[in-house]
Amino acid sequence: MRFKLDKILCAADFSAHFRQVMHYGVGLALQFEARLLILHSVCFPHNPLYGTAVYNRSDEHKKLGRKAGETVEKLMKGYSANWEPVITFGEPVEEIVRVADEQDVDMVIAASHGLSGLKRMLFGTVVERLVREMTRPVLVVRLPAHHEQSASAENKLCFGKIVTGCDVSAKAIPMLGYAMEVAAEFGAELHLLHAIERPVDKELMDSDQAPYGEVQQAMQDRLRQKLLQLAAEASDAPCDLKAAVLQGVPGERLSSYAAENASDLIIIGKHQHTAIEKLLVGSTAEAVLRSDPCPVMVLSEK
Repeated sequence: MRFKLDKILCAADFSAHFRQVMHYGVGLALQFEARLLILHSVCFPHNPLYGTAVYNRSDEHKKLGRKAGETVEKLMKGYSANWEPVITFGEPVEEIVRVADEQDVDMVIAASHGLSGLKRMLFGTVVERLVREMTRPVLVVRLPAHHEQSASAENKLCFGKIVTGCDVSAKAIPMLGYAMEVAAEFGAELHLLHAIERPVDKELMDSDQAPYGEVQQAMQDRLRQKLLQLAAEASDAPCDLKAAVLQGVPGERLSSYAAENASDLIIIGKHQHTAIEKLLVGSTAEAVLRSDPCPVMVLSEK
């Protein structure tokens, strides 16, 4: 998995949140001289019984398509990035995934609307569904912007501190390599984090072993060294690496660490889960997305 940005797709829903998508999309397109696709999918309401469009006249399609194109033109007026509108018809997540694959984009940028509580439990969010379906890197941004940045040629995006959470297996190497290349491109500090959800149980230790605190510290030191070893195997991209081992639930600790350290970006891998696992425990990536103290970049294992 290599970090490159030749083609970026921005999901446009025309809400206030899209302003942040434009900030990051245009900023990255200018910085990497990438082609920027602005996608809006016109979605008609569906009959809940038959799953068919309630209102699906061809003349209405054309009218809404033209209006969407005009809205994109208006929103992008004044930006000097190399961009083009992509207007489609259909369910937004399906259309974003389809166009991303057809156009072979290097990154998708979308906004999280920050649903919480009962609404999230019952319906989830579009961006969470997108992250589950997408096999390409997805950058998720939201309002309010903790690190709102101007996307202009004179003021490029700046990711000065990046946090990435990973396990200590060889499976983490591709994601670590990608994160290191991103950090090197932006001259950023890269903080490698591993969370221990269940520390060594004191009651299970033999009485003749070293004191409990020393055992815990020794384990954390070994894990910290393992993180740095994996990073050395992942990439030779020059970046300022820092490794930390924390105790607690991975998603919660990653989010709190990023917030406490005023991080500019979180990079995290997406693991595959069964439907039951998602229902009962969710995933670390989704837990981070629900708190997202800063923009979150989600990478697929595929």
